[in-house]
Amino acid sequence: CWGYNNYGQVGDGSVGTERYVATNVSMPSGKQGRSLSHGPQASHMCAIMTDGSLYCWGYNYYGQIGDGTTCTSSSYLNGCNGQTGRSSPVEVSLPTGRTVTAVSTGMYHTCAILDDGSVWCWGYNTYGQLGVGNMSSGTWAYTPTPTLLPAGRTATAIASGYAHTCAALDDNSMVCWGYNNQYQLGNSSISTNDHQATPVYAATGLLLNSVTAGESHTCAISTDNIAYCWGSNPSGGLGDGTTTERESPVAVSLPSGRTAKSVSAGDHHTCAVLDNGLAYCWGYGSYAGSTGGTR
Repeated sequence: CWGYNNYGQVGDGSVGTERYVATNVSMPSGKQGRSLSHGPQASHMCAIMTDGSLYCWGYNYYGQIGDGTTCTSSSYLNGCNGQTGRSSPVEVSLPTGRTVTAVSTGMYHTCAILDDGSVWCWGYNTYGQLGVGNMSSGTWAYTPTPTLLPAGRTATAIASGYAHTCAALDDNSMVCWGYNNQYQLGNSSISTNDHQATPVYAATGLLLNSVTAGESHTCAISTDNIAYCWGSNPSGGLGDGTTTERESPVAVSLPSGRTAKSVSAGDHHTCAVLDNGLAYCWGYGSYAGSTGGTR
């Protein structure tokens, strides 16, 4: 890892020292990483190991590391370093006998899909982003807690935004939970935060099998490889040629005849790899040197 390290999110055992070149994460003895998650604006990281165990590091003031602890100080240069050692990876307290197949990190919360298809979340829950049936906080939120998925359903893909999470299910439907101030849950309502998984409103026959989340918008790819987005859209991050918020999925205006292979959402922009191998991006473009959003 490399870059900003104010909360120990580089994972090399230090805190407060920015890393300008790739630095080895202090991996636990005998462990090898398989995949990594770092969500929009998040200051913590999580990695799935080759044996299915899960380790996280970085900011832990809200228990988002998932080992049952929190920081005792929110100090800017603290990050739990010297208190509970979260500037290096620590193991998440998973249910006995379970392993992780996917993980997603929001700003102050974390969610994971386990090997039985269940979803467990932990950390900050003011907006119901854990999906556990309430919007309160407490010691129970510092370790993985089961999210309330629809009866009989399991999850196949998951993504977390600033304070919401969405999951694709085994029947190719999609559910979301958490903060919904800009339609990011896709359930046709606004200003109604949902503390358990709520179906994304989709036209009859729309089947979704992957998902990505920006700060306040969500995108997915359908089983016929069409990209869809919904939620916040001030800079055109939904890719439908407008800056209008969308309360349910709308198709991205991809080049004629092209389909999407994968999609990834940033805070206010989105990029996709198409079937011809080319990458297309849309949304906020001021950091590319322009004077505003590009669509």
